[in-house]
Amino acid sequence: MIKKSVTFSRTGSGYSIPELVQIACRYASRVTVSNDHCTFDVKSIMGMMSFDPTDGVITVTADGADEAEAVAAITEYLHM
Repeated sequence: MIKKSVTFSRTGSGYSIPELVQIACRYASRVTVSNDHCTFDVKSIMGMMSFDPTDGVITVTADGADEAEAVAAITEYLHM
């Protein structure tokens, strides 16, 4: 299991839920994002619809064969 924290800023992010889900679905690993309040399965479009990040720290976690690549891709996307 790999975890990485990323500082998220709505103003600097071109983040889109469908695109984030598509990125996560490229990997076999289980991928989640969490903030101070909740944890969400990034591969679940319905679950991610509830994900409403505010400016602050988000933790990206992946567990599986390609966990390092999954965490790198998600954190890179959230930094955009």
